[in-house]
Amino acid sequence: MDIIRINASFGTLDDMNKLFDRHSYAPIMFDLPMDRKKYRTNEYTTNELQKYAEQRNAGYFAISYVKSVSDLSRFGALWIVPKIECIEGIVNFNAIVVNSDAIMIDRTDLRECIGSRTHFVTLQKEIVRQCHKFNVPVMLASDILDISTNIIDPEIKTLGLNDNDYIVLSEETAMGVNAQKNVDRIRKYYE
Repeated sequence: MDIIRINASFGTLDDMNKLFDRHSYAPIMFDLPMDRKKYRTNEYTTNELQKYAEQRNAGYFAISYVKSVSDLSRFGALWIVPKIECIEGIVNFNAIVVNSDAIMIDRTDLRECIGSRTHFVTLQKEIVRQCHKFNVPVMLASDILDISTNIIDPEIKTLGLNDNDYIVLSEETAMGVNAQKNVDRIRKYYE
């Protein structure tokens, strides 16, 4: 199933309205920045963004920088997707996964936080294994396709089609003129 991801770190509410309207044919995953450390183009609070997304009937909430289960409690019965991208999220992963509807691994941020590429690959595989153990879908995000070389990351190939439930495209579709070509290329790889 295709799900459209709107990253609430970027744009105005008017910009986000246009995205909701343009993609009304598909479920929307609204990505809340929470304690985002990286660049943003707006200063909306989490409360403002959550209220907005609920009014627009977003189907899913991706929640950035989840450190513990307490980060999830404010979202109640909504379909929530914690993003695993920091050490605290790894330390508290078992409690987070059993209180989640899906897990998203932000590969870029998690790799930077772990430091060692070898350790990151092992950790990524363990997160996927734990998600499957608890029947929680897992999404891999960031750095799926290197947009400068058009090569699918070898780590994605080693995880394999059967190991992950969803691929989340970001820069691969948000930048440049080849968005649909990139989607088609990755989709073909997984067929």
